[in-house]
Amino acid sequence: MCTYSIIPLAGNGGFRVAVNRDESHFRAPAFAPASFAPEGVEFVMPVDAEAGGTWVAVNAAGLVLALLNYAPGLKPGTAPRGRHSRGLVIPALAGATSLEQALARARAYDTGQTAPFRLLLTDGQTLAELASPGFGKPLISRGFGVARPLTFASSGLGDELVEPARRALAEELFNSPPEGWPSAQDALHTHRWHDRPEVSVYMSRQEARTVSITTIEVASGVAKMSYQADLGGRLAPLQYASVLLTGHAVPPIRVAAGGWVGTSAGASAGSKRGLGGGGGGGGGGGRAGASVRGTTRDRTTRDRLLPGSEP
Repeated sequence: MCTYSIIPLAGNGGFRVAVNRDESHFRAPAFAPASFAPEGVEFVMPVDAEAGGTWVAVNAAGLVLALLNYAPGLKPGTAPRGRHSRGLVIPALAGATSLEQALARARAYDTGQTAPFRLLLTDGQTLAELASPGFGKPLISRGFGVARPLTFASSGLGDELVEPARRALAEELFNSPPEGWPSAQDALHTHRWHDRPEVSVYMSRQEARTVSITTIEVASGVAKMSYQADLGGRLAPLQYASVLLTGHAVPPIRVAAGGWVGTSAGASAGSKRGLGGGGGGGGGGGRAGASVRGTTRDRTTRDRLLPGSEP
């Protein structure tokens, strides 16, 4: 259960991703983002306190990886459960140094004991959506250019119940010049219909609610992750993590409200926290400064990686 959106950033060639995590009221609160590099490629991610995995990460190649549930046509409460946590998928892919490599890893991942999920992988130019029916069934893949905002959603109530409503809201909010898209994205991920809280982006129902909002901005040689946990209807202070993109000079480390976890403090935090079964430089760093407006080269790459992709 999640909502995901991605926008290109006007003027600097970067991109921004936001992810709401929707979970059971009874699930333990996640750990704030920390830094890991089990294969030598640094990535930052929040960590699930129960299974040790994650639902979103960004790495030094400028790749953002996110995981949604996959529940097409299901009745509420009938989603199948797997023996292996879906949260272990992203740590297994996060050492990839290109979108091509991440896709290859995803296709090779053993889903035999894993419940259905949707994996969203992007380098800011192309977004790959890989839907896994789970339990060893073949992946279903689509590709998109990141020239305009894109929104994806899932729910234990059934994806087809919530995704159209959330996408319609996103289209309304993003109906503005690109300079206003970051503010519109923030508004999207904190929006709740008072008469329909169960299908809202910032959702709430008897057995589940939005438990956190994670925002990732990849631009100017660095990927910055901000994380806010939900504290029973209000958002906690922001917590931050960052990762330097390959090939760029080290930026100064700034201390922000809620503490900074990044290239130095983050490495220490990450070394103390296991991934629960997680997990390999260069060309990704240049992507953060490249155009995301859907060039011919971008379309050619997308079509090669994901035949039948959408423009």
